[in-house]
Amino acid sequence: MAYFSRLTDIVTCNLTQILNEESNPSVALDEIVAEMREGIAGAQRSVRTAESSVKRLDGEIEFHRGEVAKWHERAKAALLDGNENDARDAVTRKKESQDVLAGLEQQHEAATNTRNHLATMMRALEGRLADAVRRKSQVANAGGGASVKPDQSDLNTERGRQVEDELAELRRELAGE
Repeated sequence: MAYFSRLTDIVTCNLTQILNEESNPSVALDEIVAEMREGIAGAQRSVRTAESSVKRLDGEIEFHRGEVAKWHERAKAALLDGNENDARDAVTRKKESQDVLAGLEQQHEAATNTRNHLATMMRALEGRLADAVRRKSQVANAGGGASVKPDQSDLNTERGRQVEDELAELRRELAGE
């Protein structure tokens, strides 16, 4: 049985309600965790794709900024040489490059927003997965099963660093009080 049809279903789900409706919460949690892991894998792929789009656009923007500068310098040089036709052509090319640059900057902003949205969604999915893994451990312990620690592979290294950094800050706060 599929519990989620969209990634937003994972973020907005009420695990307590889902589990209360299940006759075997342990089996349900196994399926839920598996679906969540699949969702996170897809989200990770989407974040990587969005990040590569942002980087590609960064390169194109830098190239066109260089083109604008190049045509500006050529226009100045042509005017200094007294060649107004070449200066006019260079200014025309500069304007074209500026137009392309403006379009690329808009695309870059949209791609950056998409990447940031996907990364936030992925972190929310990871948070839900961590909750489901904890609940799975609690169900196993309540059912007389062996103690099960949450799967540490579910905690990405960035999240682990963030947790450790926050704990260190809390220790500093407590030491200062």
